[in-house]
Order: sequence, then structure tokens, then C-alpha cells
Amino acid sequence: MEIIKSDLPAIFTEPVFAPVRPRLQYLKKELDQYFVHMFVFLPKDEEEIVKLWEPLNARIAVGFQTELAEGIEMWNIYFLILCPFKVARQLKYTIEQNKFCSRKLVEDQLAEDLDDGRIAKLLEKKLFTLVIPALPPPSELMNKTTAELIEAEDPVILTALKDFKASNKQFDKFYKHYKKLSHGSKKH
Repeated sequence: MEIIKSDLPAIFTEPVFAPVRPRLQYLKKELDQYFVHMFVFLPKDEEEIVKLWEPLNARIAVGFQTELAEGIEMWNIYFLILCPFKVARQLKYTIEQNKFCSRKLVEDQLAEDLDDGRIAKLLEKKLFTLVIPALPPPSELMNKTTAELIEAEDPVILTALKDFKASNKQFDKFYKHYKKLSHGSKKH
């Protein structure tokens, strides 16, 4: 089933939400016998995110989540903040790690023209698409040592491992050494 844009629920009628109501969207997607609910906020700047993400999320909890009859739907609510500007890492982390009411996702540095089609495609990709990288055929792996396989992925790991024994006590030392060696590497 595809993502469907629906009318914004009447839960955002308080005056505090009036300025942002045009930049709020409600979408849903039917999966088997239930719906996944998605609230999208398109903020004008980071200050607006700081000011409104908690009141918006609380309103979703009190005015929407509590009205759902299906238990599975209560735990399939997403609150997504989509914006063309960069959001501070700490703010993004704080929002995304907040477990109250909904799962949260902050997608920043997006193209300015976030029309309904682009939003639906982004949500489909981020929430409903699982990409599993292809593995080489077993015949290519059978004749290689573990070291060769590791080196093909990240040669710095082998260099970092040279001085360390496999023990939990050594892990912190190994990791610091590895980070030092891989500093500036595009993979990390």
C-alpha cells in the first residue's frame, strides 16, 4: 500500500499551533490490518524546532494516540521533522532519542522543494524500505582468510589489531588506536 496524505486531525487547534499548521502534515499507510500514522513538521528554522517539537509531540500523544482503538497502531506513530537546513547534532539526538508517544526522525539538509510526492518517497525509503547489501558468492569467500576479508573492508583494522590480544580488557585500547589510525578516513 502507498502512503496517503490525509486531513490534519483537529488536535492542533490551539493558538500556539496556528502559525505552523500550514507546515504540518498527517499521512498514513495501511499495513496488513492496521495503519502506520505519520505526522510531518516542516519547520522554517532550528529555533522553531526547539520551541515546538515537544508541544507537537505531546499533542499527538494526548489528542491522537489516546484515541486509537488498535494497540498496534498506538505504537506505530512517527513524528518526522524535515528541513532544508542543518540541525545541531545534539538537538537531533535529543529529539530522536525521546521515546514518549512516537518514534521521531529528524532529516535535515534536504532539498528546498519538499512537495507531497518527495515527502512520500522519503518516508517510504526511511520507514518502510529495508536494503540489505549484497554479499559476494560463497565461492569467493571460501578461499580467503579472515584477515583478507577484513582487509578488503577496512585495512586499518588489521594495523590496529597487531598489538592487541583478543580480550575485553584490550578493547578500549584497540578502539582508541583504531580511531587514531582511521582518523580522516571516509569510511569512518
